[in-house]
Amino acid sequence: MTAPPAATVVPPAIANTGLADFVRQTGRTDLRICLYVDPATGSDQVQMLALLSSTVDTLRSKGYSVISAPPAECSQPTLFLQTNTVHPKNSGQGPVGPVPRVTTPDAFLLHVAVTTSGQLTRIFGGLSTRRGAEEITCTGDNCGEITSAIYSSVTDFQDTGRREQLLLMGLGLLQS
Repeated sequence: MTAPPAATVVPPAIANTGLADFVRQTGRTDLRICLYVDPATGSDQVQMLALLSSTVDTLRSKGYSVISAPPAECSQPTLFLQTNTVHPKNSGQGPVGPVPRVTTPDAFLLHVAVTTSGQLTRIFGGLSTRRGAEEITCTGDNCGEITSAIYSSVTDFQDTGRREQLLLMGLGLLQS
């Protein structure tokens, strides 16, 4: 049995250009990230936001200058509210929750949600990639994601390396 291929990180120069173009195409002025901490975790929102800010600063120091605005608090992500959002092709556990179709996107390109392991299992049914579309926009029959969410357990979020991976994955900059 062979080991899975290592994840590849999109280099800053390519990421900055691609994300800056995407930000403009979606009508945003800058790439903004927000954090939602599920009260069920018992975690302190201010401390978790400081951890996320630290990771954003680290990414900036590595050249990801497109992330210019500091992270902020955000409301509960849309998928988090669904009772059955597990994709049937991946787990066979139910219908996908509807993603809101919008004409004007949320100010935040990426919602980072920290929740309990039980909630992650309920939403994603054991999938290791815990990313979801928060909003889509459509032109005719052509629809695309314009706002994303990445979900994390408290344990993963508190790990510096894993938090950086989660942020890169949420922004579409980590390819496996």
